[in-house]
Amino acid sequence: MPVWFWIIIVWIVYMVFIMAKRAADYKKAKEESRKFQQSLKVGDRVILTNGIHGSISLLDKATAIIKIADRVEITVERYSIGMFE
Repeated sequence: MPVWFWIIIVWIVYMVFIMAKRAADYKKAKEESRKFQQSLKVGDRVILTNGIHGSISLLDKATAIIKIADRVEITVERYSIGMFE
């Protein structure tokens, strides 16, 4: 068999390996995100993905109301909450 044939075989095996690794990483990140979203509760201090700091006043299935100052609350998508403060 010619050398180019083996080069193509090695390249295909490499690409399959990379794609499988990325799929596993994506699945792990998705699971971590799901666990984080389930752990949120009213009163938690959080940082939104755009950098706004606040505390959770109300949680809904898809949205959250975040208190960022006295008498200032914003409604955001639940998935825009990036991390705990």
